[in-house]
Amino acid sequence: MEIPNALYSSMRFNFLYVDRYIFHENWFYPESYIPYCLLRYMTKGTAIFIIDGEEITVSAGDVAYIPEGCRLECHGASDLIEFISIRFTTTTRLNNHDFLSEFFHIPLLTKNVGTELFAYFTEIYHNATSNQTSRLFRIRGNLELILA
Repeated sequence: MEIPNALYSSMRFNFLYVDRYIFHENWFYPESYIPYCLLRYMTKGTAIFIIDGEEITVSAGDVAYIPEGCRLECHGASDLIEFISIRFTTTTRLNNHDFLSEFFHIPLLTKNVGTELFAYFTEIYHNATSNQTSRLFRIRGNLELILA
């Protein structure tokens, strides 16, 4: 399906929430419906994410994309798991398509993304917890850089 350029340029990301999570051995998140998109940057350890039945192993330095409307289950694969998780929605919906994976080709797992992407995640976290008047613009800009 060909997407018009106007649709790409009208795409916006609505930031909802960000937090850092630390889990210890035997961490388990039961299967749940996810009503928003998630991006998770794994900072320590290894976890198994099962997204709509597809199992992916996420390790330190990897980013997982969890699409809106999917079923998600997670469990630890190491003694210590740490990640930064960003929740957001997109302004563009096409029927039941996952716009980001199908048209922007964002994979469920990106391995070894490096320190530049980690800096964007960290900036979003710091700006979301600050009182700066520019924080919403900084959050939006860093989220767009991550997805780019």
